[in-house]
Amino acid sequence: MPLVKDGSNVVNVGTEKGVERHFHDYDEHWYIIAGKGRAIVYENGERKEYRVEPGDIVITYMGDEHELVADEPISLICFAGKIPKGARQGHLHRGEDDPPSGDRLDYFA
Repeated sequence: MPLVKDGSNVVNVGTEKGVERHFHDYDEHWYIIAGKGRAIVYENGERKEYRVEPGDIVITYMGDEHELVADEPISLICFAGKIPKGARQGHLHRGEDDPPSGDRLDYFA
């Protein structure tokens, strides 16, 4: 079982910048430990906005774009679900990082 001990999965988000709209090649989970804001998730192209505060968990699915707006500084713990073989790491952006087929389910088949 992997263990992250150094705090590298703790993310601090300030009100001045937030987290830009992006997607991943894997599911991502956030556990909000401090602060308040809005998680914006684009599920199958539909924009959904959720208020977040300490104790909330946000799950974004592989290929779904998402962003975070901090109404006050936010600290969260971020971790990935199962990462498929060949998945790219980091923030990916529509237009420049789209899967070759355009269909994220076919991408890892």
